[in-house]
Amino acid sequence: MNRTTSFPRLQIRPGDDRIVAHVGARVLGDLADQTGLTRDLSSALSGLKQRQRGHDRAQVLLQLAMAIADGATTLSDIVVLRHQPALFGAVASTPTVWRTLEALTAEPLARVATARAAARQRVWAAGLDPGFYVVDIDGTLVTAHSDKEGAAPTYKRGYGFYPLVATLDATSEPLVALLRPGNAGSGTAADHITVLDAALAQLPVDPHQREVIVRTDSAGCSHDFLDYCVTQGTRFILGHRLTADLPVAVANAVGRRRIPAPAVARRVALHAPRPRAQRSGSHRPDRSVVLSPPLTGPSSRVTERLGLAPGGAGIRSQEARGEFLNVTS
Repeated sequence: MNRTTSFPRLQIRPGDDRIVAHVGARVLGDLADQTGLTRDLSSALSGLKQRQRGHDRAQVLLQLAMAIADGATTLSDIVVLRHQPALFGAVASTPTVWRTLEALTAEPLARVATARAAARQRVWAAGLDPGFYVVDIDGTLVTAHSDKEGAAPTYKRGYGFYPLVATLDATSEPLVALLRPGNAGSGTAADHITVLDAALAQLPVDPHQREVIVRTDSAGCSHDFLDYCVTQGTRFILGHRLTADLPVAVANAVGRRRIPAPAVARRVALHAPRPRAQRSGSHRPDRSVVLSPPLTGPSSRVTERLGLAPGGAGIRSQEARGEFLNVTS
């Protein structure tokens, strides 16, 4: 790990009653320094600086990330860091931040992604490998309160953006996000493939050698996306669109034995999984069901799981008698 720092050195004095605001944001900058991310970003973006004495573009990106983590909602909010030079050093002006983001075309962004992946590989090699790899891909609506470039009406009658985000379940860290307009399709296979490709590039593991699971809702249930998962060596878990009569038939099945389904075991610490607890009102059948033809490849299986609809959730045509049918493959 890198032991140098690009920020002013701090002294911790016990017993002092003075409080330093926003010091938590500084910790993120120190983490970037210690993992070598600052160094790699500086090298990747060295050609973007217009003046020799200008701000290092890697430092500008890190300062912007710290400001966002500290609650910034606009680029001008970086002024909060600029007010504390003893804590954050020389902070870029808002126009400099604009110029930095404007210069991040496809090629520099690819180098930024490479630098992020290299930092993650060093951190995992130092002993923080979570040990299991489930990549969640889902869209999320981001509201734009004014007319922004690329903003569009959303399917929920809002206005803004509909990015597709991939996160790592074990650590809850975002691996990649694809910015899309608000009217982008939920089940666009090409976007899911783009996000999965970029997410796998961020993981220092080979899906052909270590089990990597891709998890999506029914938006990812397309032949193109699932075929791509197979070629990349990843397993997948996803929702499947059902006809109205299928869940009714399953719910009304006579003599069907049900087994309590365990809750998903999310790790609270990197090396300490939580014990699996039983989900309230959730059951699974005692065997899998194979639907023909399979979604993709001869090894794909479709299993069913029944559970009580979450509180406040509306009952749709895929649900019957207060239960929903979840099909995974």
